[in-house]
Amino acid sequence: ARFVSGDVNGLTLSLEGAGDTMKTDISVRRLAEALAPLFGRPPQLQFIGAEPASAAPSTDETLFDRQQRQQSERQQNAEAVFRNDPVVMQLMAQGARLVDGSIRPIEE
Repeated sequence: ARFVSGDVNGLTLSLEGAGDTMKTDISVRRLAEALAPLFGRPPQLQFIGAEPASAAPSTDETLFDRQQRQQSERQQNAEAVFRNDPVVMQLMAQGARLVDGSIRPIEE
């Protein structure tokens, strides 16, 4: 679900085609109950269909998309910093090799 708008009464969320399963009564009730502490009561939830991909701005991304992009950027940066370290470069020149998946960014 993508946040569209909100006020003191509730939220409007946009769902893509695969998100229709979130519209079930039990899913809506669980989401409203999870958001209740923020609103002081279960909020009203309104769902609208997503705009076609061609109509949506290219910079529009969901929270999940943003988290995935940021994680990928952190991973790429960690690997670049490690590979460009002078000691690592010396070791690799002497035949050392990096094991795929062994470099991880430090979580803040």
